[in-house]
Amino acid sequence: MNRNKILLLGIAVLSTLMLAWQQSHNDSALMDDELLFPEIKENLNQLERVEIKTFGESITLVHEDSKWGVAEKSLYPVNFSSLAKLLESLSRAKLIEKKTAKAENFSTLDLADVSEEVGSGTLVSGFAADYSFAILVGKSAGSQDGNFVRRPQESQTWLTDKSITLEKSAPDWLDPVIVNVDSDQVNKVVLFDISGTVQLSAERLEGKDDIIVQNLPEGRSLSYPSVANELARALVNVRLDDVAPHDAEKWSSSRRAEYHLTDGRVISVSAVTVDEKKWLHFSEPPTAEGESEADGTSDWDYQVADHVFSYFTKNLEDMLAEPSTGKEPSAGKEPSASKEL
Repeated sequence: MNRNKILLLGIAVLSTLMLAWQQSHNDSALMDDELLFPEIKENLNQLERVEIKTFGESITLVHEDSKWGVAEKSLYPVNFSSLAKLLESLSRAKLIEKKTAKAENFSTLDLADVSEEVGSGTLVSGFAADYSFAILVGKSAGSQDGNFVRRPQESQTWLTDKSITLEKSAPDWLDPVIVNVDSDQVNKVVLFDISGTVQLSAERLEGKDDIIVQNLPEGRSLSYPSVANELARALVNVRLDDVAPHDAEKWSSSRRAEYHLTDGRVISVSAVTVDEKKWLHFSEPPTAEGESEADGTSDWDYQVADHVFSYFTKNLEDMLAEPSTGKEPSAGKEPSASKEL
């Protein structure tokens, strides 16, 4: 091979190497800037539906009348904070590293199709009139931020630079707070038994900070002076576990509590146990001006945790000290502290 041919061959090889390097550099730059969904931000306000599907459950978040609701829960309001976190993470996430493209390895990253029981991914989809998106979200990256993801119908898997945060069961998408009323807004509490008989009546008297029990039995005393204040705290940040449309038949044998507020409103809370689950129902009679209940709370029955339920099912005996036996109390024995709410 003569010198000119060797020189031409060397130039060709060098050119090929330079082109390959440049292509690799461009691919790397593109990957660093490649958003998972480049057009999602400009379409967020137009979204009409978001779906989250796993092998065992399908959740549909629907946007109607300027509100988001959970379709599987009769359109009960969505926890908008959770929805905002999901959409923000999807709009900001970038694809930073290619992973396996072999279908047999998808399940190890939890990126198998949602129809597969083992190792299936979570399919997140969104729909607007002129836009849609879909992505399978798999395991988190472990020690670093990010999730493994795969576009449906594609074999290539990726690692994102940011974690994609989402709930995977319908109750977790519900707006969790039922009612939130500060204790100092409660002037009076009346507790009724199943028959409707008053079991306990406690009221904040003028000039007094504490709630005072009005029907204290003769010869009995409270377990500690401010114990009735716990009744006024019952409406503080009451949170649900699940929800169902109101069923009047469920409440035929319920207990009830009334909370009279400083603004003149009265909130009535019924409590019942059905199949070992604890349920509450909130209602608020119309005001003197005939206004109806503001937020539709009475349209629903709320399943709550046992400790939440207990706040609304106390009775007078729960507030009282043990009956006196006529014996001197043991020296040094102090009353037990109240439960912190």
